[in-house]
Amino acid sequence: MKKLSRKVLFIGFLMVMFSSETFAQFNDKFYVGGGGIWGRYANGSGATKYVDATYGLLLKAGYKWHKNVALEGRMLGTLFAEDPLGGQTFRHFGLFAKPSMPLYHAINMYALMGLAITKTVTGGNHSLEKVNKSGFSFGIGMKYDISKYLHNSSLFMEYQRLLIASDIPNMDSVGVGVDFHF
Repeated sequence: MKKLSRKVLFIGFLMVMFSSETFAQFNDKFYVGGGGIWGRYANGSGATKYVDATYGLLLKAGYKWHKNVALEGRMLGTLFAEDPLGGQTFRHFGLFAKPSMPLYHAINMYALMGLAITKTVTGGNHSLEKVNKSGFSFGIGMKYDISKYLHNSSLFMEYQRLLIASDIPNMDSVGVGVDFHF
C-alpha cells in the first residue's frame, strides 16, 4: 500500500510539472544528468573490517528555482551482481537541496543535502548484511560549464555520503558525468 501511494504521488507530481502551462513557464530551469559512480561500503574495524567497492550509474533530474539553489532528485545503482567474486549491488534514491557557489568563470561548487533511501546486501566472510534504511544524506561537488562545446551542458564530479547514521556501515560514492540544462 505504501509503495502504491508513493507511485501515485510521483505520477501526480510529474503530471503537474510537465503540463503544458507549467512546463512552458519553467522550461529554462530544468536539468537532467547522468554518469558513472564508484561505490564503497565499509563495515567493522581491525581484523573484522570489511570493505566492498563496486561501479554503477547515476541518474538525476532537477529544477533550479534560484540562480544558486536547485531541488534535485537522484538515483544511484551499481551494476555488479551479488556474488563473492565482485562487489555487491546497492540502490540509492534521494531528494536534495542543492546550493551552489561560483568559484571561477565557468566553475561552480555545490553541496547536496537531503533525505534518501539506500538498500544493499553486502558483507565479508560469507556473512551478508542487509541495509534498507532512510535518512539524511549529503555530498559536495564541482561542475564545469561546457556550453561553448556542447549546448547547455556541464561536466560534474562529486562525492556523496549515502546515509548518515550510527547504526549502519559507511557507504560512499564518487561520481562523474554530464548535466544537460533545458
